[in-house]
Amino acid sequence: MNRYSPALIVLHWALALALFVALFMGGDIASLSNDLDLKVDRLVVHMSAGGVIGALFVVRLVAIYLSRPIMTDKKANNRFAKLVKAYHLALYFVVFAIVLSGIAIAIQINMKGIV
Repeated sequence: MNRYSPALIVLHWALALALFVALFMGGDIASLSNDLDLKVDRLVVHMSAGGVIGALFVVRLVAIYLSRPIMTDKKANNRFAKLVKAYHLALYFVVFAIVLSGIAIAIQINMKGIV
C-alpha cells in the first residue's frame, strides 16, 4: 500500500471538495440571468476558485512526483494497481482539461473585459 504524507492527503481531499464546489457553483451561475450583477460577482469567485484549483493541482502533482511514496505491498504491480494508476492519470487529465478549458473560454469571450 502507498503511504502519502498527511499534507498530501489533506491537499487531495481539499482539491476534491473544491472541485465539487466549483462544479455546482458553475451550474448555479449558468441558471442566473445575464442582467444580474450577482452573476458577475459569482463569475469572479468561480474564476478565482478555478485559478486556485489549477495552482493547487500543479503543486499536488509536483509534491507527489518529489515524494514518490514507498511501495510496501509486494503485489503492487498486479492488474488492480495498474487499473488504479490508469484511473488516477485519467482523473488528472480531466481536471487539467477542465482548468484549461475554463481559461480558454474566459479568453475567448474576453471575460477580463466583462468582469
